[in-house]
Amino acid sequence: QLFQRCFTVVSALFQNPATDREPARAAAEMLADEPAGLPLLNDDGTLRAAWSSDAGATWTDHREVLAVDGSDLRDPSLWVADDGSLMMATYYKNSSTGTIRGVWLHRSTDGGATWDSGRQLTVGYSGASCGNPPVKVGGRWVLPLYAFSSSRSTRFSAYVASSTDGITFGDPQLVVDGDAEGVQAAEPGLNVLPSGALVMTMRTTSRWATSRDAGRTWTLTASPFDSAS
Repeated sequence: QLFQRCFTVVSALFQNPATDREPARAAAEMLADEPAGLPLLNDDGTLRAAWSSDAGATWTDHREVLAVDGSDLRDPSLWVADDGSLMMATYYKNSSTGTIRGVWLHRSTDGGATWDSGRQLTVGYSGASCGNPPVKVGGRWVLPLYAFSSSRSTRFSAYVASSTDGITFGDPQLVVDGDAEGVQAAEPGLNVLPSGALVMTMRTTSRWATSRDAGRTWTLTASPFDSAS
């Protein structure tokens, strides 16, 4: 039986002492069915997971669930698609050069035990990255992303990709042009307000983007905070 619902999201930072690298982000969601869980961690470029059958009181040892030769997999996020399959977005970095290779979507139909080879989601000009899961509003899935918008970019721009089933996402659309607005629109995250409106917050900028049509069009506004990080 596949996981049926998401009941909480947890995130953490940790460092691999063997490599003395900067802390890698560990983004995870717990997914429950009767209940069980799957936290997903980035461990020196390899994604690892543990399972719980007692609502998170105890966990199995972490084991590798996804590795790609020559790539460092970063900032994974998880969600349950409309058909019950488990989806993951992560971005690849070249292990040797550190160059960002782009965002990839992977699917599991056995609760995260195995994953398909994935498909790349083309975002912007270069530096495509992700980190936060999509939200569902008005029957539409909206996934936040960020990338450089052109060869001349000096700041990240924010994008969203949409889907009707949480599995197949269309071409990402530009939400905030970091160069044009003079902001660093990195690491965008989405929240759905009680009214159904979407709010996108971004790291290192005190401006928000809002949408009242399930992410089809956006308006950039000042947030009530000085900055976000």
